[in-house]
Amino acid sequence: MKFFLEVKTGAQAGRRIEVERGRSVSVGRSRAAALFPEDPTMSGLHFEIVSDGENVGLKNHSQTNGTQVNGRSATSVVVRPGDAIRAGGTLFALLGVEDTAAADLLFQSWRFAGAAADWQLIESQGLRYRGQTAAPVTIMAIEEPLPRNHDLEKYVDIQLLLFRERLPQAKAVKQEIAIPGADASAALTVRTPLSDGRIALQKQIYVSAGEMVGVATATALEADSAAVHQAIDSVLKSAAFQPDKSAPKQGHPTQAIPPS
Repeated sequence: MKFFLEVKTGAQAGRRIEVERGRSVSVGRSRAAALFPEDPTMSGLHFEIVSDGENVGLKNHSQTNGTQVNGRSATSVVVRPGDAIRAGGTLFALLGVEDTAAADLLFQSWRFAGAAADWQLIESQGLRYRGQTAAPVTIMAIEEPLPRNHDLEKYVDIQLLLFRERLPQAKAVKQEIAIPGADASAALTVRTPLSDGRIALQKQIYVSAGEMVGVATATALEADSAAVHQAIDSVLKSAAFQPDKSAPKQGHPTQAIPPS
């Protein structure tokens, strides 16, 4: 079983970190901790949890207001999926999933395999990266009917023209990719210089299935950490687009929108 500790309240609500087997996850106000909510009522190191793959143990380190599990003061206890953990004024929850497939995130006709640990599902938009970044890191996904007399190659070429018209300073590169189960697939990588000297990086995958086309767009800063870009690549490489081919849906064409 995979275990995750999720922040339920405060500015970091929704952030989730995996409790890997044999490795402790420390929680507290200190930035040396794995999770460090901005909560002045928490101790520098408030509590830690560790998993042996089957069970998760919690140890309290706070000498001021302690740690509570399901409303009861805890010193050293076993916690289970669904348990509520309170440290200072922040509430956490322990989550458990049986396998990686159970951690997939579904959005419209897209399945993002194993994304739950690093990504949060945003209603009507797509995914948002849970980790610390200089600007929001997102994966937006859309689907729409493939225009009449268009194949995917022609559809992607039109997107390239739109990029060049709307963002003449951007550099877009087209790549070939293979998405399992798709009729056709392609990718674009777009680098756009921003006014402050940073470079916005968009990675897009295009997939056609029957009369539908899906576009997933990951937006980040080129200067983001290697871990961020690895998380993006992992999700995009494992993405699957499986629409109901008999029922075309309404959609909107994708647009290049650099992060602010």
